[in-house]
Amino acid sequence: MLIAKLKLQTTPEQFAALRATQLAYRDALNLVSHYAFAHGKMSNKVKLQEGTYDEIRARFHLPSQMACSVPRQVGATYKGLWTKVKKNAEHRKAGSTKKRYKGLLFVCQNCHYTLHADLVGARNVTMRTLLVRQDWIRTGQLSIVPDVSDNETKAAQRSRYAELRWSPDTSPRALAEGI
Repeated sequence: MLIAKLKLQTTPEQFAALRATQLAYRDALNLVSHYAFAHGKMSNKVKLQEGTYDEIRARFHLPSQMACSVPRQVGATYKGLWTKVKKNAEHRKAGSTKKRYKGLLFVCQNCHYTLHADLVGARNVTMRTLLVRQDWIRTGQLSIVPDVSDNETKAAQRSRYAELRWSPDTSPRALAEGI
């Protein structure tokens, strides 16, 4: 088997036409998906094509082969997903499910707070995404380590640093108690 990756070198006009076709195809997938749900979670490719082909051609101006592949793609995807849902329900009813990841817990080393590890990972990814977006909005570029703190936070950090740095008392207890 041979696999080749190709990169299209397009002119701006070609890129615009390609992008318009991509968006039309996506919108056609959404149309067929709505049709499938409106007709009882239908996954029969032939029935999906019979019910949506004319509208796909008229509304999205896709070539006939692409207009035929949209219902096939939606039908195949839904058939796989709905089969999996039915099988999972059967397995749960029979009591033969595998309870993987039951014991994966995150335990904080400082405060010993315990939380499910997947939830901790999801929160970390979410926070990192938000930090990158804020950095992008502020600077207009992506940096390796985004600086997303605002001026008030920076001022508070500098003030705290100055207190620690210039305090005449060097004992940690006095610093912690604010003496």
